[in-house]
Amino acid sequence: MKKISTNFLFGSKQNQTLTKKLKLLFFSSLSALGFAQVSTSFASTGAVQTFTVPTGITEVTVKLWGAGGAGGHDNAGYGGSGGSGSFLKGTLSVTPGQVLYIVAGGRGTFATTTGTHAGGYGGGGTAGRRAGSGGGYSGIFTTSTLSQANALVVAGGGAGGGTWDFNTYGGGGGATSGSAGGTVPTTLLYTGGGGGTTSAGGAGGGGTMATVVVGQAGSALQGGNGTDATYGAGGGGGGYFGGGAGSRGGSTGNNGYSSGGGGGSSYFSSTYTSSVATAGTISTASSAATQAPGNAEAEYVTGVGNGGQGATNTATLANGGNGLVVISYTPPSEVAPDCTTITSPAAGSTTVSPNLSLSWTPITIASGYKVYIGTTSGGTDIVNGTTTTSATYSINLSPLTTYYAKVVPYNAKGDATGCSEISFKTTYCSGAGIVDTNTGLAITNVSFANLTNPSARAAYSNFTTSATTANVEKETSYTVSITNGQDGNPYIMYTDDVAYVWIDYNQDGIFSDSERTEVVVGNNNTVTSTASIAIPATALIGETTMRIRYSNSAGANYNSACGTGFGEVEDYKVKIFAQGTLGLSDISKAKISVYPNPFTDVLKISDVTGVKSVSVSDISGREVKTISPSAELNLSSLKAGLYIVNLKMEDGSVKTFKAIKK
Repeated sequence: MKKISTNFLFGSKQNQTLTKKLKLLFFSSLSALGFAQVSTSFASTGAVQTFTVPTGITEVTVKLWGAGGAGGHDNAGYGGSGGSGSFLKGTLSVTPGQVLYIVAGGRGTFATTTGTHAGGYGGGGTAGRRAGSGGGYSGIFTTSTLSQANALVVAGGGAGGGTWDFNTYGGGGGATSGSAGGTVPTTLLYTGGGGGTTSAGGAGGGGTMATVVVGQAGSALQGGNGTDATYGAGGGGGGYFGGGAGSRGGSTGNNGYSSGGGGGSSYFSSTYTSSVATAGTISTASSAATQAPGNAEAEYVTGVGNGGQGATNTATLANGGNGLVVISYTPPSEVAPDCTTITSPAAGSTTVSPNLSLSWTPITIASGYKVYIGTTSGGTDIVNGTTTTSATYSINLSPLTTYYAKVVPYNAKGDATGCSEISFKTTYCSGAGIVDTNTGLAITNVSFANLTNPSARAAYSNFTTSATTANVEKETSYTVSITNGQDGNPYIMYTDDVAYVWIDYNQDGIFSDSERTEVVVGNNNTVTSTASIAIPATALIGETTMRIRYSNSAGANYNSACGTGFGEVEDYKVKIFAQGTLGLSDISKAKISVYPNPFTDVLKISDVTGVKSVSVSDISGREVKTISPSAELNLSSLKAGLYIVNLKMEDGSVKTFKAIKK
């Protein structure tokens, strides 16, 4: 099928109108030729609803039924029926991604109790006892702030009936202006409320009787309210301008007489092209319910927009029918799709797992997606146009590598054009433990070179930026100590508990078996386990990552840096120096550690050489103790908790440790 252009270039206002009609004919023809339409119906909910225009859609077909007003009923069993809402059908010019705000009008209601009862959602006017309240308008707006300035199209609601006989009917919602409400006849002559027009609210009902209570006039998007009295008048229908409320008697003997309200008006913006506009119906010859127009449409639901029956004391019959809004469009299979947006990973991220799961926003008219991944901008050396019909793509990538990714939607008409790429950098493989609070499978402290870091139980902790960087030299051995338990309270350990340390010596982003050191864990109740780690001569100088896994050999991945298993995983930063390049004082300080950690009363310092003084602060920074340098610090006077131990060195530097007192 050849692509049909809808860009008709005419200059005059009459020809612009013809252009809109030809567009409407074009989209109707698409449906007739077998292009399946997609329809969404919005029933009345009493709140604003939304519709987001799909990709590739620039016009939608809309159908709107205003809500119906309720019928009235007086003491003697007489009353006018409510007016039905109007029906509109046409096309609305839209833009892809635009959000439309929908109001489906609420029905008018009837009540026999004294006082007012509410009008329908969408500006239906209230009514007093036995009179019907007005039905609300149905409309489409550009924002959630409902105002005439933001209206695209509005279908007027029907008004409520009065209380004398069938002549006091409620006015119908207008194809443009709403119709007036019915009048109480004879010498009483209480006139019905006026219908809302395209420029003003309907006037409130009046009359010739000296005791008449004049109805409230309609206003922008609001029908006039019936008076609050023992017997009230019919409420005005909601609309672009609401209809006026009916009038009623105000003295003994005729206070039960009231007239019907006026129907609300409809409105079309310049972006709307009308094909059908039918005024709401009224019942002038009987007190039967009034059938709303547009009831032959496929989406019509029985009762929608109807005016309620008059002369009935049953609210079920007297209540009006709710409004309805239907939005339909034909998927544009004649055009290529728009580009999508990659949602994961985030553009520019530097912490992406090598086990990549690429995801993006689905495009409605796309048949599938072409995935491109490369190591240079615009490159396709990793993935070159691999297709998928889902909005995700998984692949294992190399760690510590910058990648560039692009996703291009396509359909039978071709590929999306101008799609942008994102870049991201992978990090190390994911590793994590499984928290088990019934065992000692946890890390509560790590000491290595100048690094000491107490921590709480967790499945995984990344301390590469928050903990001290461990400074080490090549061809030098260092002791690593790992304390198990939770928050200083060790749990029972088992003979198959294990711990491993990996240091990425060649900085390739992979924790290989040759970079792994086993930390032998003792039998039951061992708290701290140690091992010696020799930094090889082949280690690359610079910063790298150390991973520690404390686990159980009965579980999965217990000796692997990647994957999930029992226990806990922690990451730290290590900086490797050439042998002999750390100053003597740095080497001495790097080898200082405090232990045991957690401690009971005495905390030991591995080497006090070069230590000038020792101070202890609580977690708030308040100094709680000053001690002369000693290999053993008696801290029995301190309460249980976390403390900061500061070693002031003779060269003026300060070495800080965190220590937990049980």
